[in-house]
Amino acid sequence: MKKILFCLMIFASTGIFAQTSFRYGLKLGADYSLTALQVPNTLDTKLTPKAGFWGGGFVEMSPNSAGNKFKLQLEALYMTNNFTVSNTGYDDYKNHLDYLSVPLLAEYFVRPKFSLNAGPTFNFCIGATQSQYDGNSLKTVTNNISDQIKSFQVGLAVGATYYIFQGLFLDLRYNPFLGQANKNATTEYNKLTPSTATLGIGYKF
Repeated sequence: MKKILFCLMIFASTGIFAQTSFRYGLKLGADYSLTALQVPNTLDTKLTPKAGFWGGGFVEMSPNSAGNKFKLQLEALYMTNNFTVSNTGYDDYKNHLDYLSVPLLAEYFVRPKFSLNAGPTFNFCIGATQSQYDGNSLKTVTNNISDQIKSFQVGLAVGATYYIFQGLFLDLRYNPFLGQANKNATTEYNKLTPSTATLGIGYKF
């Protein structure tokens, strides 16, 4: 009986994949940090968002038929998150975070050229640096702060895609992370919550 059930599962999964249409593509663009920093009210601290860039590839899966309005999209993206932290009476700290982001999105095509997209993202921090101007050495000093940032965080992605011509499209998205990014929860800077807004262009083959 177990062998029969196993064979049926293999047959069913093979049938599903046989009916699924796959398309691949590339995308790139600019991002703008919306990262939030919560510190004690006694500190006059300000976070200034900066622009960055992102890019990568994706595979789109259309169950049953290529004309299905519901699709799944798996992506692998390199993303940056840049912002400056300023303290009155102190130097500015320029932060640069690098992420490998893996979004898994559900797409719904409202119209043939326009889709709404949403789903979870799995974000791996692959680098983090902090730069500041040193008045003694009269130069900018950059330090590796990767050990202070969580190596993995789950997030969300919500956005829309508009197809300009055939496979060429514009992509707009909001990407908030869930929870704080700092490993050290005992410091006063323990409420760093990354998020970005992205705008890009891509092509689906």
